[in-house]
Amino acid sequence: MGVSQKNGRITFDGQLNDKVRRLIREKRLHLGLTYRALAAYFHSSWSTIRKWEYGPTRSCSLSQRPRLEAFLNGDCDAELLQQVTMPVPAYKMNFPEPVQCCMERMGTILSLLYTRPELLDRMLNDIEQVSQTILQQLVNDESSKQDVVR
Repeated sequence: MGVSQKNGRITFDGQLNDKVRRLIREKRLHLGLTYRALAAYFHSSWSTIRKWEYGPTRSCSLSQRPRLEAFLNGDCDAELLQQVTMPVPAYKMNFPEPVQCCMERMGTILSLLYTRPELLDRMLNDIEQVSQTILQQLVNDESSKQDVVR
């Protein structure tokens, strides 16, 4: 069965069928949570959350059922959103605003790509290649300037 609704509230029986998996995933993405952030709420590993969303796990433990039901009903949204909107760590505050925006964008992209490891790997490889190219160009430009000065 998985889930049913009674008086506008979801009742969860612990069975992770396709409907429940979709609800968990949609709710997590709607809140902007990574697997790790949601796993912290459930006191479990990120791979457990991923298995809830994609399998092969067919049910969750008895101890997790009330918490998962509360999650699906939105009872813990405020608590979970605090994790997403936590203050920026001090080490990031010293970066110029465009760099902070770029870092925030990358964080969002990374959280979205956690469900697509092949795309995540491809993106990280592309970033590495572009970074190396840019650094090499900067070094070459600086060397050329120093040669002109000499």
